[in-house]
Amino acid sequence: MEAAATLHGFGGPELLASYGAERRPVALRNCEASGRHNDVRAAIARLYEPDVGADGPAGDAARARARDGILSLGNAENESRGLEYGYAYTDSPIVSIEPGVAAPNDPVEYVPSTVPGSRLPSVFLADGIALFDRLGPWFTLLVFDDAPADAIAKAAEKRNVPLEVLRIRERDLAPVYEAPAVLVRPDQHVAWRGALPLDADTAARVVDRALGWSGA
Repeated sequence: MEAAATLHGFGGPELLASYGAERRPVALRNCEASGRHNDVRAAIARLYEPDVGADGPAGDAARARARDGILSLGNAENESRGLEYGYAYTDSPIVSIEPGVAAPNDPVEYVPSTVPGSRLPSVFLADGIALFDRLGPWFTLLVFDDAPADAIAKAAEKRNVPLEVLRIRERDLAPVYEAPAVLVRPDQHVAWRGALPLDADTAARVVDRALGWSGA
């Protein structure tokens, strides 16, 4: 996203620098998880007593101990949905940080969230199409009410960045997305959320930050 936006001319001076700020913490988190998984594998290996393959009561008892030990260690290596789907760029210079609001951070349990920096949750719409299949190739503004999106649309036009406005008519989906409007980046991460700004200056700040122009 960063390189493409820069090449297209609407990426700001902070955009390329955001790559490391966003990806490095996620990479470190994943490496730490890999280390924990490796420790679990080593612990499982130690559960295999000499009698684990034996016939009779001794073998049954050894297998039962191994089973109980493996169950107690868990299966996070294969079930870390929070790690795989729930990573968030919470310290990014190109997302609108909300002071005092933290994204879910459980490596095992995935908790859908639109805290800026999080990966957008996806649902199926009433027509059976997945929301992700309705997103535009660049930025998409999801709107869950009837508020006008003109200010953000004009701010995007001023920066020459393509923006699609997608109004979600399924009112029951609004609680999933936690805000009346959500600005989604091309990589399906949330850049901003909130009530749609009606004035040009506020809208420009939202768009400029998402494009790396906030410090320009």
